[in-house]
Amino acid sequence: MDPSVLIVYTVPVYGQSGLRNVYEDALRLARQVGSQRTISVITANIGNVFYDQGKYTDARRYYEQALEINRRVDNKGGMASDLGNLANVLQGLGDLSACVSAQEQALQAFRDVGDRRGEAVTLANLGSVLIDRGELIPAKQRYEQAATLLREIGFQKGQTAVLLGLAAILEAQDHLTEARASTLEALALSQKLKDDSDAALSQWQLAHIAFEQGNTSEAEGLARSSAEEFAREKSMANGCSSAALLGRALLAQGKLKEAQTATDSALALCQKGQVKSSRFQAEMVGAAVTFKTGKAARALQILDSLQAEIRQGGFGGYELESRLFMGEIEINSGRVASGHARLEALEKDAQQKSFSLIARKTQLQLKGGSPEF
Repeated sequence: MDPSVLIVYTVPVYGQSGLRNVYEDALRLARQVGSQRTISVITANIGNVFYDQGKYTDARRYYEQALEINRRVDNKGGMASDLGNLANVLQGLGDLSACVSAQEQALQAFRDVGDRRGEAVTLANLGSVLIDRGELIPAKQRYEQAATLLREIGFQKGQTAVLLGLAAILEAQDHLTEARASTLEALALSQKLKDDSDAALSQWQLAHIAFEQGNTSEAEGLARSSAEEFAREKSMANGCSSAALLGRALLAQGKLKEAQTATDSALALCQKGQVKSSRFQAEMVGAAVTFKTGKAARALQILDSLQAEIRQGGFGGYELESRLFMGEIEINSGRVASGHARLEALEKDAQQKSFSLIARKTQLQLKGGSPEF
């Protein structure tokens, strides 16, 4: 029996917890048969299991093994998929430069073999990592290219990811009404496809937009809903992001104790997973909670350490956001001159990089506005 056939029938029977063992049994069988392409597929699938569990270092190891096999047998389609998988892991681990390189190699490989779906998905993935790097204009271009391809081939699930990516860019550019419309379209599509995970991602994005529009109660409800779905899925990275946003919404409403609980949950989830961007969100909110408990110096220490890691990884958007948190805390803890200097520099940088939302919030702080937390 071809081991790849075995996989098809065992996935629904064993579920996620036992799936890796099934793949490993299939891998041993494939090695006996000697089919290199089948070995590469199963190896990549073991990587997928680790990826879904948030164990990115383990996933990377298997993706690299699969890539090496496909290079050896000159399987260009397999190489394209392996490079795309590897790029997603690298993004989670925070190696953004290596991620972009792998995505670009995957993009060319998909084009070489005429895989338009793979090309479209990779363009969307490139948009995602470019957002992490703070490169909004190139990110938008990649998403728009992906959207055109996805419409042509009719791949609706991919369209959901593109709509959410474009919504994130619109939000960062302070086009909140348009961002909400794009997210609602993504939510409707995910509900049509009965994709609970994408629906939860849409709810998280709506919560984020509601928070920025000042609707903190709505943001709280949406963040709770998305967090519950991610908990059911055991998605630690997304669960961390939802819990962090919930903590932020609660803190803005003056619910300090509840905010502390939500933030503690977020930090615990991100410690189990390996996605750096989710941890950045949790630690920034954690610093705000720490400040509200009267520990301004400790909050600034947290942010200072976090900024060093963010800069090292090249996370441009998070670098701007952490500076806003830091400036707000400095101004509201008596370090007015330092806070003003920080925010004045931030406003210029945010405008230059098209992060108009952060620029506007910075202006409000410089004019004496209250911190959002």
